[in-house]
Amino acid sequence: MQVERIVNDSTPLTGRFITANELRLRWKVSLTAIYDGKAGTNKLRRVRLGKSLRFPIEDVLKFEEDLLKKASKLKKPFDDYED
Repeated sequence: MQVERIVNDSTPLTGRFITANELRLRWKVSLTAIYDGKAGTNKLRRVRLGKSLRFPIEDVLKFEEDLLKKASKLKKPFDDYED
């Protein structure tokens, strides 16, 4: 399955896996956070290719989608505010 997404404004994301550095750019977190399993990467499957770490793109997209669904269910701070 080929998936195409944008990592940042200039880097198209294609293929089956995303590198740790691409994920760092996409989520705007440190590379250490990616490698240490912080920022949600502990919930993603990891694929080691030699010393390189990769994540299946479908896992990343599913994780992001779940976060958005969860965030949209949270009550907004001004829901009770009336003019």
